[in-house]
This record gives sequence, C-alpha cells and structure tokens, in this order.
Amino acid sequence: MGSCSVYNRLVSPNGDIGVDAMLSTIAHEVMESMSNPLLNAWLDVKGSENADK
Repeated sequence: MGSCSVYNRLVSPNGDIGVDAMLSTIAHEVMESMSNPLLNAWLDVKGSENADK
C-alpha cells in the first residue's frame, strides 16, 4: 500500500476527525479574509471567493 492510499477514512491526520473538519473550515475562511478583508473584491465571474475554487 502506497503512502497516499486511503486505507481508513475514519483516521484523521491529527487523530481527531471533528477537529480536522473544523480546522479545514477555519483555514478556508482565514484564507478568504486575508485575500479579501473588506468583502468587496476578489470575486470571479461566478461570485466565488479565492478559497471557493
């Protein structure tokens, strides 16, 4: 089995599925707030922000 193979979807990188999911969402929002702090720029033609792609 390669190192990139999915062998158990219930095992998270940090050992806590809930925290990993929460951190993923927080990282997404932090990236958007850093690239668009005033909420008035950085939208594509579909209205998606930087991290939504």
